[in-house]
Amino acid sequence: MVKNIAAKVLSNPQKEGLYIHRRNLFNRERTMKQGILIIIAALALSPAAVHGQGPGYGLRWSYTADGWVTGAAVSADGRYVAAGSEDQMVYLLNSTGGLIWRRKIHGAVTDLSIDGSGSYIAAGSTDTNIYVMDRNGSMVLLEDLGSDEVSEVSISKDGRYVAAAAKDRVYLLSMDRVLLWSQRLDGDVRGLSISENGSYIAAGSEAGSIYLFDRDGRIIWTYGSGLGLSGVSIAGDGSYVAAASRLNDLYMVNDRGVLVWSRKIGWSPLDVAVLDHGLTVAALTEEGGLYLYSREGNLTGTFALNGPVHGFSISKDGSYIAASYDRPSRELRFFAEALPEQTAAKESPVEVILLANSVDLDGALDLLLFLKSSGARVIHVSASDFMDRYRQSGSVVILGGPDAYEQVGGVVREILSEDEQRAIREPGSREMYVKSGVWASGQRIIVIAGSDRAGTMEAHRFYRGRLASELGL
Repeated sequence: MVKNIAAKVLSNPQKEGLYIHRRNLFNRERTMKQGILIIIAALALSPAAVHGQGPGYGLRWSYTADGWVTGAAVSADGRYVAAGSEDQMVYLLNSTGGLIWRRKIHGAVTDLSIDGSGSYIAAGSTDTNIYVMDRNGSMVLLEDLGSDEVSEVSISKDGRYVAAAAKDRVYLLSMDRVLLWSQRLDGDVRGLSISENGSYIAAGSEAGSIYLFDRDGRIIWTYGSGLGLSGVSIAGDGSYVAAASRLNDLYMVNDRGVLVWSRKIGWSPLDVAVLDHGLTVAALTEEGGLYLYSREGNLTGTFALNGPVHGFSISKDGSYIAASYDRPSRELRFFAEALPEQTAAKESPVEVILLANSVDLDGALDLLLFLKSSGARVIHVSASDFMDRYRQSGSVVILGGPDAYEQVGGVVREILSEDEQRAIREPGSREMYVKSGVWASGQRIIVIAGSDRAGTMEAHRFYRGRLASELGL
């Protein structure tokens, strides 16, 4: 499926409109302290795509905003990139990273959406207003929704309609400054998506209900999942609605409100998107894993977005992804497809031996995705296998400290000094140590650990960028 999407992107320059959706980034605090915003072309992060194949992508440019980047949106053709930040700024950049304009609003940006051509940018804010600006930075719509911050915005492909949410209410506005209707849900809104022509609006509630409204505000159907939702997306033609719950569930519902399928995934999904009129469903987990499903509910691919994320947007044809990461990152990066000769010239995958017990490995699935999607060949081994067969390997990553279960701690004690071991045992610690030539010349062993399982999980997420650098990825 991913190959088909990529082929379509390369052969069809007339790309469809965007699905742009953000969680309310201020409703959820995370422990991670580093982050980045990434925009990537054509549903791949590196040559290690589904089944280890796919085109490569390179960094085109980076831009540093004035404050923590809370969300972003990219136009269908990649010519325009909008970003919002906690310090009340909205940015519009061009395809080479040049700043077209930046504009200050009266509250922190909670959500962003852009129409299919990049002509209009909608922003939600903590000051209860919806802002819509045109490509020149002029304010074309400013609507105060009352006493609650605007948690969600979604603009139609043609830019004629804007859906928004504040607390437990959904609103639909036209671009001629008319509030068409508002409807109350059975809980706070946790996901909002408008169809390409604005005929249908899908919304999810914290109480677990999925709603489909028509343009006149009539409820077409509701579906009760029974679980608090974290994201909702509608197909461009309104034929399908996908939803994600906080308890690791995905749902696909057809245009009659009938459940087509549901799936459990390994991590709590943060958000979801319907692509290609329901041919593909993309789900993003809080740990940064992107999972792709077919219309029939079959898993067709996975990708790693390099760390815990707050939200993402993805074009309806799967051409572009925008992901905003944890505070306090101020950086915006734009990635694009590498030339074929650049991809072919990449070196053979780095072989990484990963030593971890079963407990720490369960908490490192996102790390495995990250390493594999960065071009590494990962071999997981037990402590006994490591000492018998792999201890002279060139690149070794060990998860866990000196007291780790399943004999991993014994290996760590042979590598680290007593002072380093004491530092790991300190409550709340998260450490990374790099050792060279322990058992073989040219060998590099990287130990990542915290004082407990949660600390080790935080550590391998916190040091992910440094880990990639040490491994040469």
